[in-house]
Amino acid sequence: MRSQTPDGVRREVYAHLIVHHATRDLLNEAARILQSTAERTSFTRALHVVRRTVISPSGFSPLGPQT
Repeated sequence: MRSQTPDGVRREVYAHLIVHHATRDLLNEAARILQSTAERTSFTRALHVVRRTVISPSGFSPLGPQT
């Protein structure tokens, strides 16, 4: 864990659990749409897709529109 305080570690653990739950939920939804089972999907591959989607720049600038 990166956090140095007990409260920070607790928050970090909760964040990891939330991401895990959300990724599993996405896998279940994808399996339902594809009429497959979630057990046949790779959690690791799904996590990589989620990371790429969330982290990749999508034209958003925190500084506002660039002209």
